Amino acid sequence: MLNYTLKMQIKTFGKLTDIVTEPLEPEFPFSVKELRELLVLNYPVLNELDFKIAVNHQIVDEDTWIINKEDLIALLPPFSGG
Repeated sequence: MLNYTLKMQIKTFGKLTDIVTEPLEPEFPFSVKELRELLVLNYPVLNELDFKIAVNHQIVDEDTWIINKEDLIALLPPFSGG
């Protein structure tokens, strides 16, 4: 049996694409709040930016949502409508 670390792919948009450049290697499951903390730890400039985290195409509550390894994660910069 092979042992390996799953690298979590995160879709990024806007200026976040230039910041988050490497896949993360968290242990599943974990909360969206823990993901944000991990992102800020690895990319401190994110602490200064306002962005949302979406799971499976839905912006979720960071305090309660749990991420599993099959989930699709996206980082969304602020946007405005017209």
